[in-house]
Amino acid sequence: MTTNSAALQLADALGASETNRLHVDYVRGRSRATQCESRQPLRILTPTCYTTCCGAFITNYGGGFVQGDSVDIEISCGPEAKLFLTTQTNTRVYKTDSDKMSTQSLSGLLSEDSLAVVFTDPLVPHRGSRFTQSQSWRLHLTASLVLVDWLSSGRSENGESFVYDALNATVRIRRENRLIVFDRFSFNPSTQSPHTPGRFSHFTYQLNIYLVGPRTESIVAALKTSLSNQEAAPSRQHLPDTVDNGAARPRVLYSISACASQAHVVRILAVQRSDVEELTKCLSTMLDTDALLGIDPLTHRA
Repeated sequence: MTTNSAALQLADALGASETNRLHVDYVRGRSRATQCESRQPLRILTPTCYTTCCGAFITNYGGGFVQGDSVDIEISCGPEAKLFLTTQTNTRVYKTDSDKMSTQSLSGLLSEDSLAVVFTDPLVPHRGSRFTQSQSWRLHLTASLVLVDWLSSGRSENGESFVYDALNATVRIRRENRLIVFDRFSFNPSTQSPHTPGRFSHFTYQLNIYLVGPRTESIVAALKTSLSNQEAAPSRQHLPDTVDNGAARPRVLYSISACASQAHVVRILAVQRSDVEELTKCLSTMLDTDALLGIDPLTHRA
């Protein structure tokens, strides 16, 4: 796989002038954004303060997605390039007055020995909102991807929890031409009760972490330890009330699944964002090695 030809092929396939594009190359010892194109309602910022990787922020002119917004994003990294992609704040999806969805589609292409860390803030769907999001990544065998995907129940602090109309999300990750991750989420709170044990139960935050590639093996091992320690922690381990069978309701549930060689999916359900903030800080700290980003991105962002 050669980055330039593959990136051009992907751009030609999309063929839309409204596509937001970011291409990162390793140039003169640094990862730099060599192409950055933003289209309304989105804007991609690439501050120069990052030296060990290319840092990029996705922001929205309207503070979130409004009725009928349709956003396409194309991300590509050349050989040995490193990218940290994040958002400036929570991604909000506002109420729609019709059946028309707001949509976001992201396509990513990672070349040999490259690394992309996508560490966005939670998606917050407002009352009456409808949103569809899809991500599709293609990786060289030696490339690595850390993808953090947050979802909240809504503005729970305002009493809006699971009152959106529809939410759909799909993640596809291919290594070369082999599909190794296909994860699909579709939920309509008006027809599906969110509080059943088979869905969200008493939890309001869902955090999925996709770890693919040779550079992510150390993160998987560290996350297992961190999650085990959090589960065993005596403070705030359980909610004060109990379920019908007398068992205490946990504040956090998690699983770690291997879906292919050097490919894992970590799933976490939490009662509140604060219940997993310590974990996200730990994950950010894990990225501060020469093999990964070389910085603690959350600390650096602050």
